[in-house]
Amino acid sequence: MILLDGAGYDVSNEFNLRGPLARKLYGDAFGEDPARQRAPSPIAHVDAEDPPDWLIVFAESRIDAREQAAQFGDAPQRAGLRVERVPDPGNHLEINREFGTPGYRANSSIRALMERVATG
Repeated sequence: MILLDGAGYDVSNEFNLRGPLARKLYGDAFGEDPARQRAPSPIAHVDAEDPPDWLIVFAESRIDAREQAAQFGDAPQRAGLRVERVPDPGNHLEINREFGTPGYRANSSIRALMERVATG
């Protein structure tokens, strides 16, 4: 499982902790009902049946992405899964554009995960 710079791993948390822009963004997309916000939140669906190896790449300059990577990464660990969090000095757009390209900063982590997956 490879996750790229997300801040919506726990929608209800983001809706309640962030300012008016996040409340509008998440409110427009998911409404204000905590149960409705929780349903599409990936953090609510992690269990031991998930892939055994997780890589979470996030923009270290984004407070929301950094906090969500920390909190969301705890869920697979509690389920006994391996999690690596990789802070990236780039922004969201750079991470998505550069992911896997030659010279990308997280390539060694990506390669290591892929080798573990390939060897089972």
